[in-house]
Amino acid sequence: MYSQSFTKINPADDLRKTKIWQRLNKLNPEKAENISNFVGYTVPYLSKISEYFPDYKRHNYRHSYRVLDRISDIILPELLEDDDEGLREDELLCLIVSVYVCGIGLAVFEKDNRELYENLKLPINIEHSNTVLQEKLKENHADRRMIFLRSHEVSQFVPVYYVIELLMKGRDLPSSELKTDLSDEIPLGNTPTDLRSLVIILSCADMLEFSDTKILDAVHDEAKRRGDKAAEEGIKEIRSIHTLSSMSVNKAGVILVAGSFEKSENLHALHRALNLIEEYLEKYIELDLYFRTRFQNGVLKIKDHSIDRQNLISSGFEYIPLEIKIDEYGIKNLFADQNLWGKEPWQPLKELIQNAIDACRYREFIASRYENCNSQIEIMINSELRELTVIDNGIGMNKYDITDFFLQIGNSKTNSQEFLSNSINKKFHPIARFGVGFWSVFTIASKASVKTRYKNNEEGYIFEVTLEPVMTYLELRKEDNLPVGTTIKLKIKDGIDISRITGQINNCMISSPVPIFIKNENGNLLHHISKELPEITMENFFTYRLQEAVEAGLEVFQFSYDTENIEIGVGILYSRINGRVHCLIRQDAPILFFKPVSVYFTTSVCGLVTKIDLNQFPFAFNRVGIALINIKSPEGLDFTFHRNKIEENERLLEIKDDINICIAKALRQFYDKAGATGDPKKIGLLIAETRTNGGEAGDERYPDLYNIYRTYYEGIVAFYVWKWEKFKGNVKYKKQWMFVEDFWKLDKPVVYIVLWPSLYLLPKEKENKVNNWASNEYESGYLLLASHEASAIVDVANRAKVKYAKYPYIAWNNRPTKQYIEINPAYGYSEYNKSFLFELKSYSNWHVFEVEFEQSSTNLPWLTVGRYKMFLDMNHRLTEEIKRLYKTGNIWKVSKILSLMASSNAISHKEIETLTGIKLFKTETDCNDLSQEKSVTPHLEETIKHITSEVPIPNYETNIQNLSEDSNLIGNNSNTIQEKKEM
Repeated sequence: MYSQSFTKINPADDLRKTKIWQRLNKLNPEKAENISNFVGYTVPYLSKISEYFPDYKRHNYRHSYRVLDRISDIILPELLEDDDEGLREDELLCLIVSVYVCGIGLAVFEKDNRELYENLKLPINIEHSNTVLQEKLKENHADRRMIFLRSHEVSQFVPVYYVIELLMKGRDLPSSELKTDLSDEIPLGNTPTDLRSLVIILSCADMLEFSDTKILDAVHDEAKRRGDKAAEEGIKEIRSIHTLSSMSVNKAGVILVAGSFEKSENLHALHRALNLIEEYLEKYIELDLYFRTRFQNGVLKIKDHSIDRQNLISSGFEYIPLEIKIDEYGIKNLFADQNLWGKEPWQPLKELIQNAIDACRYREFIASRYENCNSQIEIMINSELRELTVIDNGIGMNKYDITDFFLQIGNSKTNSQEFLSNSINKKFHPIARFGVGFWSVFTIASKASVKTRYKNNEEGYIFEVTLEPVMTYLELRKEDNLPVGTTIKLKIKDGIDISRITGQINNCMISSPVPIFIKNENGNLLHHISKELPEITMENFFTYRLQEAVEAGLEVFQFSYDTENIEIGVGILYSRINGRVHCLIRQDAPILFFKPVSVYFTTSVCGLVTKIDLNQFPFAFNRVGIALINIKSPEGLDFTFHRNKIEENERLLEIKDDINICIAKALRQFYDKAGATGDPKKIGLLIAETRTNGGEAGDERYPDLYNIYRTYYEGIVAFYVWKWEKFKGNVKYKKQWMFVEDFWKLDKPVVYIVLWPSLYLLPKEKENKVNNWASNEYESGYLLLASHEASAIVDVANRAKVKYAKYPYIAWNNRPTKQYIEINPAYGYSEYNKSFLFELKSYSNWHVFEVEFEQSSTNLPWLTVGRYKMFLDMNHRLTEEIKRLYKTGNIWKVSKILSLMASSNAISHKEIETLTGIKLFKTETDCNDLSQEKSVTPHLEETIKHITSEVPIPNYETNIQNLSEDSNLIGNNSNTIQEKKEM
């Protein structure tokens, strides 16, 4: 049949070099000669393979020779020496034939090409590399190589072709199937053989010679999937050339490789191929230890699957592999580790609820207008059996969803190309993003049992998942009569307090787009989460102290609002004292002392609590208020991994815009109720009352705070300055209330000193503060004390300047200082704060600014404002050095310098000079500790005594009476101010 197509070529010189042939020749010279003739018939066809598979440039008779030669390198030496335990002549013959015939079916035989092309409906003159032809050849190459072996011309040399067929089949099998698909013994000649051991020999030798089909194809496909262009290019060259100069196995059974590389992509591709070979070798070495029927000591000399690569030399570059090797069990345990999900053990429950919500939302999204989905979620808690079940009637899952997404780490269906390419899905925006949430359940559960049915399927599936023991397979059973949706039942681990579930669900959700019903094992309703935001009541604030709060006369102002993006509910606590609304209780104490609930702003997406970094509001909600904010859709939002926070982006800025508009509207309505609208003094007092007992240090920087005030809160943010003037040797002073936008109307410079204001300072104490300043420095002017409003103004004021008083005063940190900041309102402000340099978070948190300083050789080139703000002299060398260090990434040194500046004493000054090499003062005596200043005013000692003494909380009635006597010069026209944005 094939006589005309075979041209006899005798590659005897190569074949006879191999130890395998030499051993056969020693045992049976006739068979050795026959096999030499047989190999000659294979050469033309092996040479043709590259015509049909251009990438398979190595797949020729030279590759077969190298594989045969490699066999003697990897097997135990006694297999080629010992007559009793060694390879017998028929075993040697089978190995030689299999090596040369294994890939021959990939070529088209001249005799059968017309029939083959007709069956494929391809023209006879089509390109040999046609993909349809390639697929057909790959599909049938095992049958085609046996056709070749059974041909009359070849079969005379190969009488045991049945065993050879099984041997080549075993070579093509995954290693895991050798135990089940091949027998341990099979007759070969007059004695049995263990075919599985011969498969191990053939497979390992073929891999180590970089089999085109088993190794290089796999590496190329993986590189393409990963987008590894370097590996793709490198594989092309490895197919063309023999990249290694040597490969050997030492006496210890370790594989050594050597080679020199001028191209990094070639070396990279080689490493990828060696990685895959190591994976295969590890499995075959394990099997060799297991298969000991015929060969008592096994067959492999290789005892370690790791390949020694230290002699792979790169020319002109250094190759450093960047790889992540993932252990399946390890990665599953990682995602089921409590440390990954945070301290709260019930975070995984939030993940299940989120998935259930998405499933219901998607079913509603694709439903027809006539379909009533009646979406809902049930959470069943069985305390006795320690079981938690989440049931939804959402879209459900099919087999593909289960295997390719639900049980896969990092695969989210809604992020898959298949899902996104469907135009119907483009307007659906899921909460789920990362494809890892399910595995988190094993932080609280030992087993998960799942029932699910996809909407369009008649039957559903049931299965179980465990991590201990880890599952290496899935037992998926079909089930009839399942409802559409998914049910996940968790077996809760011992040590997890199942009684806390209801409370934890309530903590992680403020509402839900899908109603949630929490029930116990008897079906009794424990809690219900509805679609609407809950109304904020006194119970939200006081819980177990509710009755005390009512008796104390506290009430709640309620506000709710709904926009396209968000829904919001606000509650503000207040009381009535002498007929006026106050944010204090009747016992003259802050509400904060009375309120056990510390949560004040709760933000969520689709009802699931998620943190947002909100700006500072002109009202201390954390002390007297609660706000519930729900973002209706996750569209355009970027979540952190745990979905407990939203990252800043343009979409979030739009939402923050809506939040500020709603909060401003709530405050305006509250001020209306309090009768304070348009009156800066009444509004300012209410704001001050919310900040009592702390909350008003005024030493922090809130980015863009002044512009936020101007944009959203015009006419509702008020504060005061002290105005004084000298008259006949005395100082006349009064408090002047104003809205922040009116500050720039002041007609004299404003002095900003770092004194912490307190609503409870007796008028005499305030008088001492003002008198001390006014009598020493100015004939008249304004004094601005620390507050959020003052900080916002200082941050944007044009040409703010640090100056030095004649005499020191006691500052925020109870240290004497001469420094203060002078602001001239006539210069106005800049929307962009040009003076801000950077924020540093290291030893401590610092917001660093540079401004102009009054020049003096005896004064420090910095001003510390409280705990967090530092002003630097823009014209001093120290400032330039700090900026340089920060820009070059020397954060540790910058932090060290700022900490020394904050401590500010003679020792720290010297250390700063040592660290920077910059003199702070012109003379050594100028470096003295400022706290040792001798030139103080005669009455300063008494003033300091008043300022630093403990001030008792006075009777509130007296305090209100004194404050009401303050003047209100600016802001009389504030009633005409319109809201910046209509609600």
